[in-house]
Amino acid sequence: MSVTFLLALSVLSNVSVGLIFLSCSSKETKPGQTAAGTAATATANNGVALSSTMQKLKNALENLLPDLADSKGFQDPANHDRLQKEIGDLAAIASKVSHNPIKEKMDPSFAFLSEGFNEEINRASEAFNTGKVEFARYSLMNVNSFCIECHTRTSTGPAFDSAAIDQKLSKLKPLERGEFLLATRQFDEAAKQFEAILENRQERFQFLEFDRALRYVLAITVRFQRDPVKTEKVIQTIKSSPQAPFYLKQAALSWEQSVREWKDERKKAGKKAPTSDELLAKAENLIKKGRQEQVGISDRSGDVDLLRGLSELHQLLVTSLDKNQLGHALFLTGQGYEAIRDLALWSLHENYFESCVRRVPHTTWALSCYKSLEESLIMGFTGSAGTKLPYDVQLRLTELETLAKPETIPEEESREHRTK
Repeated sequence: MSVTFLLALSVLSNVSVGLIFLSCSSKETKPGQTAAGTAATATANNGVALSSTMQKLKNALENLLPDLADSKGFQDPANHDRLQKEIGDLAAIASKVSHNPIKEKMDPSFAFLSEGFNEEINRASEAFNTGKVEFARYSLMNVNSFCIECHTRTSTGPAFDSAAIDQKLSKLKPLERGEFLLATRQFDEAAKQFEAILENRQERFQFLEFDRALRYVLAITVRFQRDPVKTEKVIQTIKSSPQAPFYLKQAALSWEQSVREWKDERKKAGKKAPTSDELLAKAENLIKKGRQEQVGISDRSGDVDLLRGLSELHQLLVTSLDKNQLGHALFLTGQGYEAIRDLALWSLHENYFESCVRRVPHTTWALSCYKSLEESLIMGFTGSAGTKLPYDVQLRLTELETLAKPETIPEEESREHRTK
């Protein structure tokens, strides 16, 4: 992993859009103002505060960039006090982001991605303060996953470029440069870095770098750019690569078929903008198809269809949806992430299932999401010694089960396996 500072930038896309609509409501509350007006003012103020905090976070992380790219310098005792202060300041700023009330008004992914980002920063700060310096550096680099996930959901948001940043990029490895460019919304330049890794036949083959580069470039061409032609080029690179593992070449055959169907679909598409229900139906078909194409949890054959489905769903989640549509969209998004299983954000699907239960409680969708979440957690905590759910997980499941059940059904006692 590499440069980390762009969760700040990634969520600015949501914040900036929200502030456009909120700015007219940011005037001082007057006597007799309605509750709705007061709430709008509070939301606007929270949005302004968040925007300011995000800029501070971006600046703090940018200052750390040269140190993160230099393992020896990061471990140099001469830099210890400065780095300790910078990491501590970063943790304080990240905490303000994850606790800002405006997150409840935005795409639900903002809440758990910002919270995950905050936890990772705190983990890095604690590690650095206890002498685990290299682990701290790794943790700070690893939060880039949160930035990229948030930043490739939709096509809105700022791009950043400067001579100072270019100088810092020169210290990074190709994959790290690509990650930085991706997090800063420089998608074409990022894709070039990732494609160079896929096409490289000179240096010793590094599977993990190859796999990450492939995941990233598909996220760019499929989920963000929505470009079947560019996606087809990536697929041909994999098919012709002497280094690509057999299972990826087999997956590429499935991707090729998905791209053909994608192109045909575009030819038949009408000029009229689809409704929310039509987009939901399209996303559902893509997620279902992608899941069916998988043979085993590690199979990548459904990636193109899954990424297309997730792209549609994230576009929907930033629009105004009724309760049924929102529950449906969150359930499908959870299913999509559960199938695609990015190792850097392994439990992302669980966040969407939980968000579904909390956002549309006592509905059919809440019940479906709860069942999927419960199954995922039980499987995750099951091993050769049996199932051992931590107590806090048991409590969370009990709470969510109550929220998921229809209100007309009396609450049942907690299941025995959670209290043992």
